[in-house]
Amino acid sequence: MSEEKETIRIQYCPGETGWAERQDDGNFKILNTPAMAKDLRWGDIVSVEKTDGFLRVKEIVSRQLPHSAKIFYKAREIWPSIVGALRARYKYGENISVEGSVPPKGEVEGFACVNYNDEVDLEYAIGCIVGVRIVRDEEE
Repeated sequence: MSEEKETIRIQYCPGETGWAERQDDGNFKILNTPAMAKDLRWGDIVSVEKTDGFLRVKEIVSRQLPHSAKIFYKAREIWPSIVGALRARYKYGENISVEGSVPPKGEVEGFACVNYNDEVDLEYAIGCIVGVRIVRDEEE
């Protein structure tokens, strides 16, 4: 019988917190796809420090999904097609993580944060969906 690991909320960066799982070595595995902390990815193993009563990310120890992008979309009904296309082609949690969806409102595009590895071709997976724009973090 496996022992469940402790899951706690930590601060990724000023203004953003998320879930992390305590590892046997005292480090933590990031369990969200950060939207504001551009240097963090889902699945990263990080060390933390306690500052002002909060556990905050100190440094990245290892990385599972090295790339990050935002997928922008104009119509709320497009979102299930995006997630479906990505999950159909790639192993979720191993090759790709998609979350943090903010729906479009009026003329403002919605967006989702994506972390992925070298096996993922975002254009191939979702390029055929009309009304989708991909911006890699390296391009911002």
